[in-house]
Amino acid sequence: MNKLIVLKIGEGSFEQGFPVTFQVGEEGARPATEVTGKLLPDQELPGLYQQWQVTYRGVGAAFSTFGSR
Repeated sequence: MNKLIVLKIGEGSFEQGFPVTFQVGEEGARPATEVTGKLLPDQELPGLYQQWQVTYRGVGAAFSTFGSR
């Protein structure tokens, strides 16, 4: 049987962190394991995410251009 893993990220901020819940169980059944915790603050993360988006879009544009030749 397949496992289902769920990561729930609650309301928070990059300055104060985010509450999280991690669940693991069999697919189609209630989670067998649930762990709660907190992602630590990281004010650099939004900038890193923006850089990743620019790079990702650039790769996508390169492939779409390559396919039209």
